[in-house]
Amino acid sequence: MAHFVKDVDKLFNSFNSVKRGAAGKPLRSPLSDNSPHIGHWTNASMGIKSWIFLKDGKRAFKKLTPSQNGWITAIGAVQHVWRINILHTCWTAPAGFDYLET
Repeated sequence: MAHFVKDVDKLFNSFNSVKRGAAGKPLRSPLSDNSPHIGHWTNASMGIKSWIFLKDGKRAFKKLTPSQNGWITAIGAVQHVWRINILHTCWTAPAGFDYLET
């Protein structure tokens, strides 16, 4: 249970960044080329897909829950925006952005 809570805390941190970051919480910093966000989200997506919710000791859902699908969609969307930004920055005149507050 503690592992799950820690993972969810990191997910929330990664989507609630602040411009200056937060001491000891690198995922609270904005997404950038040097931030740990992309790697974290790749691993988190796999973890989210493995979440199992129990009711009376038995699996409560046969499919992913709406919250699991929501996290996976949000992660995929922000990763897509970042990839588009990188491609735009590489192939065009200076544009795009250096970091993204999530």
